[in-house]
Amino acid sequence: MIPIPEEAVTALRAVMGQTALIPDLCALLYPDWWADRHEHEAQVRHEIHTDFLERWWPDDESLKTAAKKGELVQEAGYFWGGSSLERFRIVAQFMIWLFMWDDEFDCGNLQTNSEQAAICCRDTLAFLKWCLEVPRSDSEAPPDGQHNSGCLQDILAAMQASLSHVSMRRFADSLYAYVNAVGEAQQHRLAGLPLWNDYIDNRLLNIAMFPCILAIEYSHNLKIPAWVIDSKEMQSIARETVVSVVVANDIFSFKKEALVGQIDNALFLKVALSTHRNFQLGLEETIQELVESRDRFKASESQLLGSEEYLKLPQDVQEDVKAFILVCKFMIVGNVKWSKGTKRYLLEDAPDGVTIVNLKTKKN
Repeated sequence: MIPIPEEAVTALRAVMGQTALIPDLCALLYPDWWADRHEHEAQVRHEIHTDFLERWWPDDESLKTAAKKGELVQEAGYFWGGSSLERFRIVAQFMIWLFMWDDEFDCGNLQTNSEQAAICCRDTLAFLKWCLEVPRSDSEAPPDGQHNSGCLQDILAAMQASLSHVSMRRFADSLYAYVNAVGEAQQHRLAGLPLWNDYIDNRLLNIAMFPCILAIEYSHNLKIPAWVIDSKEMQSIARETVVSVVVANDIFSFKKEALVGQIDNALFLKVALSTHRNFQLGLEETIQELVESRDRFKASESQLLGSEEYLKLPQDVQEDVKAFILVCKFMIVGNVKWSKGTKRYLLEDAPDGVTIVNLKTKKN
C-alpha cells in the first residue's frame, strides 16, 4: 500500500466495511443526452489487441492485460462516437497510449519512484516536442529516453496532416501541460489532503481530458474558429466536460483505489473532509457536484449557441460547433457507461441500473 497521510488513513479506516449504492447516473443526470458504442469498435479492438499493443509494449504483460480487461477501445468509442474508421483508429490508439503511460504512475513501476517518474516526464516531453515542433530535418532521429511513447509519432503525424496550425498548437500545448501535471502530481502524491477546489483544479490537468476534447476537431473532421474555442462559453463547456468525467470516474473507481490506499479521488475527498464519515452520504454529496457541473455546461451551451457572434457564422460552421459540443456530451455520458461496466473497478450490478460499491473486506 502507498504511504498516505495519517488524516487519510483515518478516513479510509472509517469507510472500509461500508457499502454504497450508485444510482443510474445516466437516467438521473443526463436523461436527454446519449452515447452509443462505436460501429467500428470490434474491428479497432482486434487491431489494437493483436497488433498495436504487441508492437509498442511487447514486454509489459501486466499493463497489456489491464488495457484489454479495461475495455479501453470501448471507452474511446463512446468518447469519439460517430467518427470514421480511419480517424477512430487514431484516437483509440491515442487513448491506449494515455492509459499505458499514465498507469505506470498510478499503479506501475513509477508509482513510488519519484526520481524515475521525473525522468519519464522529462523524456516524454522531449519526444513529444520532437514529434510536434516541426519543421525539422527528415534525418533527425527521435531522442532516446525513458518514455515508451514511440507510437505517438504516427498518431500525431496523422493529426498534424488534418488539423490547422492553430488547432495543432493548442493540442500540443495541452499535451505538454498534461505530462507536466502528471509529474507534479507524482511529486505531491504523499502530501496532505487538498481542499475540494484545489483537487478539482489539479485533476483537470492530470487526467488528460483536455487533449481528448481538443482531439474532437480531428476525430470528426471539424473546422472550429479559434475564437469559438477561446470563448468563455466554450472554455466553460470544456471545463465542465472534464469536471464531469473526473468526478464520475472517481465515483466508480473508488473501491479499486481505496483497496491500495490511493487517495486521489473526489469521492474519498468528500468523505475525508466531512465529519460524518458516511460512505453513502459522501457519494450523494459527490453526485451533487455532477448536478451543478451539468447545469453549468447547459448554461454555457445555451449562451454560446444564442450569441450574436455564433449566429453570424456560416451554417456549416454552426453545425461543426454543435457537433463539437455534442461529442463533449458523448464523453460525459460515455464515461459513465464505460466506468459503470469496466471490470477494472470491481463493482457489482443491482436492479434498475444501480451499482453496488462494497467495501467490506472478506475474511480468510
